[in-house]
Order: sequence, then C-alpha cells, then structure tokens
Amino acid sequence: MKIKSEDDGIFLASKIAELSLFHIRVGAVAIDKRGRVLSAATNVIKTHPVQAAFAKRMGQENRVHLHAEINALLRAEEVPHKLFVARIGKRGQLLPGCPCPICQEYIKVNYPLLQLIHS
Repeated sequence: MKIKSEDDGIFLASKIAELSLFHIRVGAVAIDKRGRVLSAATNVIKTHPVQAAFAKRMGQENRVHLHAEINALLRAEEVPHKLFVARIGKRGQLLPGCPCPICQEYIKVNYPLLQLIHS
C-alpha cells in the first residue's frame, strides 16, 4: 500500500487506531520516501523496555505501556521517512493526536530527520 497524501496517512492511522483496545485509541503508520507503508501499530496495554526507558528519562516512570508511535517505529524494518499519528474518540471521531513528550523525545533521539504528521 502507498500513501499519496497527508490526508491518506492520517486516514490510515485513524483506521489503525480503531483496532486499539486501550482507553486512549491511537494509531501510527510509518512510511518510506516512496510512500510505502513500513509498519502500523496501535498503543497497547503491554509494557516495553524502550518505552519504560524513555518514560523514566522524561520523569514519567508510570507511563510504561507501549505507545503507538514507538510501537510503529520499533516494528519498521528500515528507517522511516514519515510517521502519521491519529487519535480517535469513543465514537470514532478524529481527535487531536500530538505525540506525548516521551514519544517526542524517542523520535528526537532516534529519528531526528523523521517527518511527523499528526491529527
């Protein structure tokens, strides 16, 4: 699948968010320079050592559940060019979905050239 526009990317990320079982439903889609989807992920209840390390780094040790942004980036088999992030509400409506400080720090440290587009 190819993402041809920012609207397409946000739309796909919102559809991924619908699959989340977490109370805050977020989806993320990583693509390469050609627009090919490298990975897609939701936020999940399980913990992850990378999430825990960056949560501790940001002074938010209790936020260890794996966020969609970090989840998608960890799943990508190559360095992504763009990351689309969308959050949806209980009725499926698109909501503002800016990455939290933990995810922003992870992206800044590990993917400084990544273009981030969020709902």
